[in-house]
Amino acid sequence: MADRIREAISVLRTEADDALVVPEAELRKSEEKLWEYKQLLEGQEASTTTNEGLIRKIRLLEEDLDAAGRQLIETVDRLRAAEMECSHWEASYKDLLQQMQGP
Repeated sequence: MADRIREAISVLRTEADDALVVPEAELRKSEEKLWEYKQLLEGQEASTTTNEGLIRKIRLLEEDLDAAGRQLIETVDRLRAAEMECSHWEASYKDLLQQMQGP
């Protein structure tokens, strides 16, 4: 039974780690794109139309970055909650085993 709980904890941690990979990768990609667009804006003297287009792209990238950050925070919070729940169940299991074994 303890092995099953440990296995469940391991599965939850693996799933949580896997869930973090995507938002972190999206966050890095968005930051890189944001940096590239900002460099384009600083390095060129572009027409008003081009500037407006780049500014729109930067705003969209910043929104994507914010969304990825929120998703990362939510995932970390869910991971913490799952770990706490698993710890609670593991402690309950140990207590039950001790009660069953007697003094």
